[in-house]
Amino acid sequence: MKITCISCQAKFTIPDGKVPKGKNAFIRCPKCQDKVKIPAFKPEERQGATAIPDIFATSFMSEVEKKALVCIDNDSYREIIFRGLTKHEYQANAAENTTFALQFLEIQQYNAIVLDENFENGTGKDVIMEELERMDISFRRDICIVLLSKYIRTGDNMSTLHASANKVVNYKDINIFDNFFQSAVKEHKQFYSAYNMALRSVGKI
Repeated sequence: MKITCISCQAKFTIPDGKVPKGKNAFIRCPKCQDKVKIPAFKPEERQGATAIPDIFATSFMSEVEKKALVCIDNDSYREIIFRGLTKHEYQANAAENTTFALQFLEIQQYNAIVLDENFENGTGKDVIMEELERMDISFRRDICIVLLSKYIRTGDNMSTLHASANKVVNYKDINIFDNFFQSAVKEHKQFYSAYNMALRSVGKI
């Protein structure tokens, strides 16, 4: 399989026998050390596969350090989210539907995902979370997930844990989303900084 690093455009080849079967994987680019996603090889899905829409050709964010994927149906809420992300110097992609979201995840490594619990009537949220669960843990833990909810109150830690998210923001608090997003990212970094230190102390990384 021929691989191109999105960040530095270096090209290299991975033997077919090393391509993961049924599970996405990541490697470090030998040139720039950025993460490069290796899509799972699914022969039954290759045949008759549709081409990636043109939107993805202009969606690579190689010059941007902080990247976010936004999966929200409501246009007004999406605009607020984008303003908050821009304030914190994130560049974001907006996924119009679940298919686009999965394709964005296929071609780009994100630092944050803002996900509406009712994205595509809730089925979109479930599919995206399942895709994240299949992701290699060393890369999944780099992603801060913020879930938007109509029913869960902001900061409900038990519900947040149950939802496999880093922070839940209730819609009634969406106008100050940027504050909650900032705290979510800070807490996420602090947690995994301590986690990585613990792994290093026992020689795991």
